[in-house]
Amino acid sequence: MSRNSTTQRDVTSRRPGIAPIVLALTVTAVLALGSCASGAPPPVSDVQAQSGEENPGSPLEVAVRERLVTLSGDYAVAVRELTGEQRQLSIRGAEPREPASVIKLFAAYAALDRVDRGALSLDDAVRSGVSVDDCLRAMIVISDNNCHWELVDLLGEQSLRAQFAREGYPTTTYPDGYGDDAANPAKLTSADDLALLLARLHAGELLSAESSSLLLDLMATQIYRQRAPSGVPVNAAVVDKPGLLAVDDGLVNTDAAIVSTDDGTYVITIMGQGGTTNWALAEITRTVHESLYGPVEAVSEFPALGLEAVRDTRRFASPGEGPIGDVDAGTRLGVLWSERLWVYVTEDAALELDDPNAYWVHLDDLRSIYD
Repeated sequence: MSRNSTTQRDVTSRRPGIAPIVLALTVTAVLALGSCASGAPPPVSDVQAQSGEENPGSPLEVAVRERLVTLSGDYAVAVRELTGEQRQLSIRGAEPREPASVIKLFAAYAALDRVDRGALSLDDAVRSGVSVDDCLRAMIVISDNNCHWELVDLLGEQSLRAQFAREGYPTTTYPDGYGDDAANPAKLTSADDLALLLARLHAGELLSAESSSLLLDLMATQIYRQRAPSGVPVNAAVVDKPGLLAVDDGLVNTDAAIVSTDDGTYVITIMGQGGTTNWALAEITRTVHESLYGPVEAVSEFPALGLEAVRDTRRFASPGEGPIGDVDAGTRLGVLWSERLWVYVTEDAALELDDPNAYWVHLDDLRSIYD
């Protein structure tokens, strides 16, 4: 199976080369909100996104709707401009959808919220013994699924559902059993919920300064950058978390991003299903950016191999077992799969899962090229 540089994992799999693979693909600070009449910015939670139905014919809505009809797939889109005119858009934004790995943002937020409240430590371990700190890194930077499942299990699905409902994310849910990676039932969120989460994160309303910085840094260094980051100007700063998941009727392809330029800052969340592509999500983002701030002369481009060996290290035939050679410091690598802190990688930009030269390395010996 051929896979491109945005390959991510979101459902149960067995180890490549060891047992049959059930393959699915899933799959990181900026300005304050504008002032209200009193001279102080309103809390993000008090600012409601406007739907296309409530704000028909706005230039932003017209531009996005016209672009959507030219693209294959079915999309929900939410936009919140965080500076300037604070323009907003929600096209099917309240619709609950399968989010793929973008929902890992909610798991990361919930974990860091508990750290801020003293109910959890970054040094605490999930059931496999991996620390919460390391699991957050693996879950956001390389989109590891095992850490996601185990973190949800540690936090508790019922507790997460209650928190999300209480804090204004009505469509976001983890069903009972999600933390059991053998069951892996469906989870849900919406473009509006994701946009509100990122707007609050940007405004400093979501987490402590330290935890906000940690999550934003992880999003800035995640390695799958062929969606929203590929639709904005080369000088834009983007922190995001995408997701990709194979389902019966095609692909779920999602991204949630904070985009910052000299012209302004905005949140964009896109949830696509059906015949979606990474290019389509980049084009939707470009359309939004051009509607807000004018033509994009040149978009950012990102390499397929998003990791780099930080030191000379060993490569393995399976996680931690069967050393089969060495990896030189500076070697560029692409992710095919991961099991918590062990990463199945290739040096070939084609990113073929059945690459006979692929091997396992430990995440501690690697860095994101966006660090």
